[in-house]
Amino acid sequence: MPTRRGSSPASGRASHRHRRAQGELEELRRRLDVGQDVDSKQTVGEWLEQWLAGKVNLRATTRRSYRQHIDDYLIPQLGSIPWSGFAPPTSLRCLPLSRSGRVGPVTARRVHATLRSALNAAVKQQRIMVNPAVHVELPR
Repeated sequence: MPTRRGSSPASGRASHRHRRAQGELEELRRRLDVGQDVDSKQTVGEWLEQWLAGKVNLRATTRRSYRQHIDDYLIPQLGSIPWSGFAPPTSLRCLPLSRSGRVGPVTARRVHATLRSALNAAVKQQRIMVNPAVHVELPR
């Protein structure tokens, strides 16, 4: 009798794919149970674009600043990360903006404020459980 590839006929153990799929299903159920968004294919960059598009009552200068922060700093560093892979260690690693010497401390604080605002909206919409940008220590 032929057996499924990746399973042992003697022990009936599930294949690696089956175990991975089972783990993903459990994660989706957990996210649904707590009311968290399950669209894990959306990236942080897509969210930042969606967040900015939804900000209708912004001054032109504020919108321009947010756009620059998103385009110049946040999307290049975070844009390709899916929500499912967005965790505090991942997001905190991307924020050494001034420590690496690329920007000054004032710009780092402003970019951080933009990210923190966008992630606060993501928490409110239950895309993520906590805002990792809240705990970032910024240079003075």
